[in-house]
Amino acid sequence: MIMDVLVRNVRPEVHRVLSERAHAHRRSLQSELLEIIDRAASASDVVRKPTRLKLSFARSSGEHSWNRDEIYEDER
Repeated sequence: MIMDVLVRNVRPEVHRVLSERAHAHRRSLQSELLEIIDRAASASDVVRKPTRLKLSFARSSGEHSWNRDEIYEDER
């Protein structure tokens, strides 16, 4: 399904820069904006749904100081 997006109140300077960028890439402004949006959506830094945590329980006798890495065993 194709969706429409309407962007309002774009500053004239931003519009000018985007228009120049589109012209440099030999695209219409709409095509340039779609390219920018597609690249942003597929960027690796896009926030993804967090993965589930697996909780583990341990019984200990005596004293022990637990740190975060021992408990969660994940990468930050």
